[in-house]
Formats: sequence, structure tokens, C-alpha cells
Amino acid sequence: MNKLKFNVAGTTYGHFDNIKDMILPSSRVQLESEPENKEDDTAVAISYMGQHIGFVPAGYTLEKAILTGKNFIVSKVDDCSLTIEEE
Repeated sequence: MNKLKFNVAGTTYGHFDNIKDMILPSSRVQLESEPENKEDDTAVAISYMGQHIGFVPAGYTLEKAILTGKNFIVSKVDDCSLTIEEE
């Protein structure tokens, strides 16, 4: 099972700051590739309940390839970070 902790990137383009208090442990998030992203064609967007909340940081290139298109369970939410585990 894959487990990953990271600071959510691109929160100015997402809604992480607005909804982070609603994301509880055991919540589900979806990771999706964004090849059309003008800043980073390897970008992986994070969504919660259909709402874009940010991105997996650029430094996680290998992990992004493995994790894209999968559902994850949130195990911990901090002020600006998520810990997620593959469902």
C-alpha cells in the first residue's frame, strides 16, 4: 500500500485553505494527471468531493506516475499538508 505525506502545492489555484478543516481522516481524495497544465505538464491535481484543492508537489515525479488516477484515504491533515494512503 502506498503512503505519502506532502505539502499541498498550488493552493492559490485550489481550495485547500478554504476546506482543509472539512477534510477529515478517512476522507477520500482523487489524484488526476493534468498534462494540459501550462506550468507543469506532469502535474497531478488533488480533488476532494469534486473540488480541486491543489497539486502533488513537483518533487514527487516518480510517485506521481504511480499514484495518478487512484483514490486515496486521508490519514492526516495538517495546516498545509496531507498524509494519504492508497485505498
